[in-house]
Amino acid sequence: MGHARRLDTVLEQASAVFPGSAAGPGGAAVSPVDLADWAAHRYAEAVRMVSDAERRQRRAVWGLLCGEQPLAAATMAEALDWPLPPIARVMAVACDQERRDAVADLLRRTAPEGAWIVRDTGEGSPLAVLLPAGERDSDDDVAQRVARELVRAYPQCRVGASSPVDLASVPGAFGQARYALTAARVSVSGYARFHAWLAPELLMAGQADAWAREQLAPLATHRARRRGDPEARELLETLGGWLADRRGAGSRLGIHRNTLSGRLRLIEALLDRDLHRIGDRAQLSLALRITALPRGGRPEADAGPVSAGAHLPLDHPALDGWAFAGLRPLAGGLSGPDAHTLRVWLANDTRLSATAAELGLTVPGARKRLTRIGNVLGLDLLHGPHAEADLWLALQVADRPREPHTLTDRRRAS
Repeated sequence: MGHARRLDTVLEQASAVFPGSAAGPGGAAVSPVDLADWAAHRYAEAVRMVSDAERRQRRAVWGLLCGEQPLAAATMAEALDWPLPPIARVMAVACDQERRDAVADLLRRTAPEGAWIVRDTGEGSPLAVLLPAGERDSDDDVAQRVARELVRAYPQCRVGASSPVDLASVPGAFGQARYALTAARVSVSGYARFHAWLAPELLMAGQADAWAREQLAPLATHRARRRGDPEARELLETLGGWLADRRGAGSRLGIHRNTLSGRLRLIEALLDRDLHRIGDRAQLSLALRITALPRGGRPEADAGPVSAGAHLPLDHPALDGWAFAGLRPLAGGLSGPDAHTLRVWLANDTRLSATAAELGLTVPGARKRLTRIGNVLGLDLLHGPHAEADLWLALQVADRPREPHTLTDRRRAS
């Protein structure tokens, strides 16, 4: 009888949705198809209600975190049975508005247990993900895996990630993640992690567009005199490929080493630069990276007139903070032994033999010391495609005449 009563209740509810299908005097029931449709409708409605409620609750917790109320946020999340990870790497995920629900669902399936996903972080803002993390910023394999699967499914998505932080630091970490997201937009993988040496061209682009275009103008306006000679685009590609990987540039570009040497000599002549000098290499590397940005200037000949006299904005406040943040791990600051080694290395145009001789070391000893310093800074000084250029820029910025001059004095002054 109990089952019959429950069935009668279901039929009564079904008749409200499908009035023409109510049971008649002969006991005719609602058809199975109509009943299934009705059940699916009610289930979908319930799912939407639960989803909307969860979204509002997560947005409330996120608001508490961003309002620097981590204890209240953690308490509320615990009460909702969705505990926040005590240490988390914050990810900012940019995607099309119409794909936000699908992206959030994919993140729920691919992110590790304990991850926190906030779909609504504000008008026009990216999704936020709090990935459980350790206290050390040793790797971001989990974040890379999640980002890789996301970008594979939705190629237009871009992901930026912060360093691991506690709940009190989530607002700043979300800022880090959004900063990294800017780099991810121009990254081939669609992913970037915040670190002290993150893409200085992103900080300089607005102020250094004219400077970058001026540096590359002789290449951009070059026209081959004879058939078979390289055109402007080929020279720009050759310069970029060689600066990124001097040893393997020929193979990467698909040209013979003699062809590569000839192009490099032509580039030096057109630009009036010496590619053996670190200062010239660093500036050309920065110029190429700035002009390659979607919002930057274009190195092509039709990019418009170039005004002479533009300068590299070493006094940009954001660049100043970037340089000191990157150099902070050096033992003894800017006047310590590590900084001295780096200055000697750069003064000798990154030649190991000359650096070793000036420091009184063997070549293997100099290589070992530079490798150790690079590990401290998070830069591959001997093989990284932009490491020497970024280091040269950081020291140029940090060594500008001003007070305080050393990192130690700077910390004391602040």
